Amino acid sequence: MTAPRGGVPVPPGVLHPVGLWVFDYVIPAATVVILAVAVRACRRQRQLTWLFLFVVCSMSTFWMETIGDWGQHLRYSPRFLSYSWDWLPWHTPTDPYFMPFAYGVYWTLHAAAVLALGSWLARRRGWTLLKAVLVLSIPVNFLFDLSLESTAAYLGWWTYDPGFGPVWHFARGSQPLLWPVSLMVGWPNLIAYVAGKPGAAGPNVIERTFGLDPAERGARHELKRFGAWLLTFQVTFFVMLVVPLVVLRLATGHDSPYVP
Repeated sequence: MTAPRGGVPVPPGVLHPVGLWVFDYVIPAATVVILAVAVRACRRQRQLTWLFLFVVCSMSTFWMETIGDWGQHLRYSPRFLSYSWDWLPWHTPTDPYFMPFAYGVYWTLHAAAVLALGSWLARRRGWTLLKAVLVLSIPVNFLFDLSLESTAAYLGWWTYDPGFGPVWHFARGSQPLLWPVSLMVGWPNLIAYVAGKPGAAGPNVIERTFGLDPAERGARHELKRFGAWLLTFQVTFFVMLVVPLVVLRLATGHDSPYVP
């Protein structure tokens, strides 16, 4: 183990990541561009668009990442531009500044991919979109999440230590093969489905659940839509992702020298 940095022991491999600029600069820049496009579309259509709502609401859940990371023994390279939320009882030593931007890109791309593939499968098989998304949830999520996270571990961007279950070890980091990858089958697909297809006519599942009248127009209606989306993202993310991660760590008694 390498000498502590800021009082926190650091795994040797995490000290030598490559390509940090991708998350430190490219991801935030890409998210800003996407948001600019989304805001322009909102102004043109005089309403909050699917893209704007999904990106902003995805970004809003970033604060829960550090709690979930504590639960899954995940640690980011201290070489990233980072901060620390010591006021939280369960948190990782450092949290990268790129996190909200990465959430905006990651969850939105995933939802767009799942909904596009789901629509194609539904038309081909004569299924409902819900059935198609359920069928796709396991293969798409495992491929999407495991490929990205394994690449990140290989490059030393982040590592799981020790990680639950079978773990794939690289020189710069480690990636579990079952947990939390299997957990990712749930929330990302649920939130994609309830948000509905981009550009679809009529209210989506979120808006119908909150009883929003599609005939209503104006700033008040858009504010209620935003509130419904935001609350849905926050509550479902916490219940479906954060709670299981923390409960498993507490229940198993696992501990790590790298995550306090």
